[in-house]
Amino acid sequence: MAQARVAGAGDIDAICDFLHREMSAEIPVESWRRLMTYEWLSVKPDFGSVIDDAGRIVGYLGVIYAERRCNGRSFTTGNLTSWYVARPYRQGGAAMDLLRISTRRRNVAYTSFTSTAKALPLLRLAGLRSLDDARYVWCRGAGPGTGPLKVVAGAEKIAPLLDSSQQRLVADHAALPVRPYVLSAGADECLVMLSVHEKAGGPARYDALYVGNPDVFTANAQGFADAVLPAGPAELSVDSRFLDEGAAGGAPQAIRVPRYYRPIPDLEPRDIDILYSEIQLLDLTLW
Repeated sequence: MAQARVAGAGDIDAICDFLHREMSAEIPVESWRRLMTYEWLSVKPDFGSVIDDAGRIVGYLGVIYAERRCNGRSFTTGNLTSWYVARPYRQGGAAMDLLRISTRRRNVAYTSFTSTAKALPLLRLAGLRSLDDARYVWCRGAGPGTGPLKVVAGAEKIAPLLDSSQQRLVADHAALPVRPYVLSAGADECLVMLSVHEKAGGPARYDALYVGNPDVFTANAQGFADAVLPAGPAELSVDSRFLDEGAAGGAPQAIRVPRYYRPIPDLEPRDIDILYSEIQLLDLTLW
């Protein structure tokens, strides 16, 4: 009889084979493995949950954990990933069983960045709520940037400009497809971390995963876009929670499926970025 249970280290090989075979053969097994072997947390609480049918994995919902620090407090995030149940096992609430187990830790801020619209009612039943449903998009400006602005790129060059907690963010993602920048406007600075993807027949996407100082970024978003975007078709996309009111020059755009999270005390939506997630580990494009 198939049953849902916590996924442990001994399940990693079987989970990766299942995801490659059932969810997407386009993603290599070694890429799926990164969801469970990320290096920023040496001891993982678990690896999410599985549906086990007599020792055979037929369903999975992963959790990518991270220990974070923001505004003087520490908290734990758990990014939900790779929610999939083999077709013969989809009746009887198997998907919800996985979700209950994977989100059972009450002190974890769970996040979902790539859900389908069909999954949102289940996420709400598990206590998750909308994190963001809109973003702003910038293209390169036709004229010169506004105000004194300097953009420094690359982990080694920006390291002296960062505090220890931000240095850790950059170091933890050094081997992943994340580009770090420091935007300087006078005496004010802002660390920005981007995911970059080029689409055939469409503009290159520069998606913000982290914005360290929303005040500074909002006031200089167009200048930043002018500095980092290539000359060809390209867009800089920033979720609305990373911005202050009056994001000049950016075009508002609905997020196709809202990002979700489960709130924990004293944590604001703006404190939830898109680092330490499946987006980097699988090199996904944000929807």
